[in-house]
Amino acid sequence: MFKIQRVLFAVLALAGNTAAFTNPGNANVLSSHRTGLAAFGGKAKATKIVEPEIDEDVTMFDSIAEPVGDVAVLALRLATCSLLVHHGFDKIQNVDGFSANVVAKFFGFLPGPPSFWTLSAAATQVAGAGLLT
Repeated sequence: MFKIQRVLFAVLALAGNTAAFTNPGNANVLSSHRTGLAAFGGKAKATKIVEPEIDEDVTMFDSIAEPVGDVAVLALRLATCSLLVHHGFDKIQNVDGFSANVVAKFFGFLPGPPSFWTLSAAATQVAGAGLLT
């Protein structure tokens, strides 16, 4: 039990002072407070919390970051659309095979003929690819 208290005590003692190590050159003193030592009945000395200033400088990459991100999203959407269209057309070309080998085997509980569900899945994939672009 005492070992857990020592570990917790050490974590609490260190937690209040870590802000000084983040960026000590640009740190402003916000206020003074007592560390977690007082919670255990021990005497604690007052410490100061320092928080670094955040510099919001503009870098040379900011002007190209947004277009590069847009191109990356476009590439992912086009790749997804090509996969959806490919699988949809494959189902349309081979309705009997997909109906017998997938829908009838694994989705036999669905009402209606398996070819209906195959064509529904194909239509969803082809139409969904058009909606992603």
